[in-house]
Amino acid sequence: MTTLEAYKHITNKYIDEELDGVPVEKVIRSLDKHLNLSEIKDEVKPACPTCINPKLNVFQRQDGVMHMCSECGYTKIIK
Repeated sequence: MTTLEAYKHITNKYIDEELDGVPVEKVIRSLDKHLNLSEIKDEVKPACPTCINPKLNVFQRQDGVMHMCSECGYTKIIK
């Protein structure tokens, strides 16, 4: 793997993780507004990626933000 391909892989993985749970339509609309990743995530109310429950609980923690679904038990800490 060339250096350029390696960086492309790292970048794609980062973007996938950062935009986990953000609808593609929202990302496309945010491009017109020239929003950065944190602004895109702030603008979106998260939904559970497992069961699509729109009432995903979000808790601020010292090590990041915890997303927890009361319907299916999904949890994820986003740093």
